Amino acid sequence: WIRAAKPKKLVVTGFAASTPETVSGRQIAERPEVARERAESIAQTLRRLLPGLPVEARWEAGAQPTSDPDADTIPGQSQRRAEIRALF
Repeated sequence: WIRAAKPKKLVVTGFAASTPETVSGRQIAERPEVARERAESIAQTLRRLLPGLPVEARWEAGAQPTSDPDADTIPGQSQRRAEIRALF
């Protein structure tokens, strides 16, 4: 659908669950750098799949959970994500 829609640019934003959460009695947290790594990896893949379309990578550590009620059956799950936006 991205090719058919012909956006001017794609923006990939990577997020990391860098705030510690207790899961099964253990404290877990992602390194803040994971947000950048996640965004850059997906952006690179999109550049290969869609040559000529500008793709920008952004990142945020300490992400907030999404509002989707099914996204957080595991603490912090929705914070470990990447979002892709098409700009027209």
